[in-house]
Parts: sequence; C-alpha cells; structure tokens
Amino acid sequence: AALFKLNDLVSKIEDLVENRIDRNVTLIGSLDLVDLAAEESYTLERFVSVQEKHMQDQTVIMHSKSMEVEAAVNDLVRLIQTFPREHVQDEVSEDEVKKLRAHFAGELYSAV
Repeated sequence: AALFKLNDLVSKIEDLVENRIDRNVTLIGSLDLVDLAAEESYTLERFVSVQEKHMQDQTVIMHSKSMEVEAAVNDLVRLIQTFPREHVQDEVSEDEVKKLRAHFAGELYSAV
C-alpha cells in the first residue's frame, strides 16, 4: 500500500511538472520579443509603435503563463508537504521548499 501511494505521488509530480510547469516555461521561451516583419519597411515611429504593441501582447502572455507556473509550483509544494508520512517528524523543511521554488524561478528566468 505504501509503495502504491509513493508511485501515485511520483506520477502526480511528473504530470504536474511536465504539463503545468515545463510546458509553460517552454512556451515563454519560444515567445518572440521583437516583431521583425521582413516583408515590410517601417518608419522609425511606425517600428516603435509596432514593437510597443507586440511587447504589450507578449507581456500579457508571459504574465499569464508565469502565474500558471507559480500556481503549479505551489500545488507541487502542497502535494509533497501533504503526502502522508509514516514518521511525523519527517516534514519537508522550509529550506528545501525555498530551493524548489528557486529552481523553478531560475527555469522561468532562463526561458526569458
């Protein structure tokens, strides 16, 4: 029974990391920060206007996806912390939680 519970936890963690964290980090990393339409020529003012609009759109997407990653990391921490343990003294330390959050924050930062 304990092995089944552990296997279930590992499956949930893998699913959460792959589908809610890695997928969003990859999407953020694939966003174009500059809109360079090769088939058009712009005046400087038009170029700046196009870039400002593009960046506003990309910022909305980045913010949304980074919030999804943050929520997923919170769920991951909660999943790990609430996993039933046989020894009550074996709690997840705040130091380890900080390391986990820092890891995914670094992943998000690297994607940008």
